Amino acid sequence: MNETYHHFWSTLFLGMIGLSFILSDWMLGLFTFSEYTLGIVIALLVITGRFRITKKQIKWILGIIIFLSIHLIIHERFNDQFYFKTGIAAFIKLLFYIIIVTSLYNYIVENRLKKQFLIFNNVFAVLTCLIGWYIVVAIYSEGLLPFEFFWRFTRSDLTSYIFNNGVISFVRMRSIFSEPSYFGFYLNTILAMNYLNSNRLRVNWKFSIIISITILLTFSYSAIAIMFLSTGLYIFSAKREWLKRNKRKMGLLVVILLIILSVFYALFSDFFNYVFIQRTVNIFTDINNSGYSRLFGSWQYVNKDNILLGNGLGHTPSIWNIYAYMISDLGIFGLAGFILLTVSIIKSNKELGLFFIVMNFSKGGYLSSSFWLFLLLTVIYSIEKEKKNSKMWI
Repeated sequence: MNETYHHFWSTLFLGMIGLSFILSDWMLGLFTFSEYTLGIVIALLVITGRFRITKKQIKWILGIIIFLSIHLIIHERFNDQFYFKTGIAAFIKLLFYIIIVTSLYNYIVENRLKKQFLIFNNVFAVLTCLIGWYIVVAIYSEGLLPFEFFWRFTRSDLTSYIFNNGVISFVRMRSIFSEPSYFGFYLNTILAMNYLNSNRLRVNWKFSIIISITILLTFSYSAIAIMFLSTGLYIFSAKREWLKRNKRKMGLLVVILLIILSVFYALFSDFFNYVFIQRTVNIFTDINNSGYSRLFGSWQYVNKDNILLGNGLGHTPSIWNIYAYMISDLGIFGLAGFILLTVSIIKSNKELGLFFIVMNFSKGGYLSSSFWLFLLLTVIYSIEKEKKNSKMWI
């Protein structure tokens, strides 16, 4: 009976956490569907007695609260550009996410639910891929198939899914997310956990193939680049010994791949030139705003007059880069704290650590649920507390 009871609650919790990630762009009132879902999860954890934060974690959280409180007080007293209500709202939101991520980390790791959690996330990821494919077909059908209901709580404007540079025009896949790059961010998170987790957990390769193909169909430059990075890291770490033993097979595979790419390029040369080659040039010439902003533009809001404490919590406009966000809002102290977190992830898992750094240049918003769920997954699968290596096939 206890085992059935535990299975019910663990299934419910893992399902709701996975659901919250894919609903992170859906808005209802002041909050996202993700925040509502996570609020219900934390309430159920408390009610069922499964909410737990260790003494060491409490000390860390209290330290963060003290730092942020002092930070708020200093800005309120000495920064004329600081809006106290905005700062307090950001403070409450940040504390909400820290408590949720900490408690969910404890629940999943202590109950040995890593495998099940990875399964749930892959199932949800493939579900969003299927929805994305359906939406693309529906758009091309020009009204024959309905799809607008998927976007009722998020964007529906043409610029969020149509690529048009005056020469070529096509639909970019974004599924139920607000734009293709955000969809790619989510899919890349799941793909990297499949490939780079510290426990050598493996899902059926078909899941990763579906996710990878869908990332390509987002036509998001950053998402595709990160997908190749995580795939390459997986091949050269997990498959290193296989590569050494099968050099001829690998060489043949590379030749076949190059031939396929050459054929595709010959058939769709205009497409490749405008979507990839020209966009690469544009990123470094400040023509492509989103690409340039990810690499360089996000640092423009750094407060040089108050580099120690920044602009204040929640006072930097929307930018792409989390590291730039930290120094812009929280100053050197905030950036130093986030760098320490990054270093700790690298120490646990070098591949996931590198992936973590690159992903934080692709999508900003440290006050968004998608960032904290990405952080939760990264921390869970970068550690190796479950000593037995296991494979899972579904």
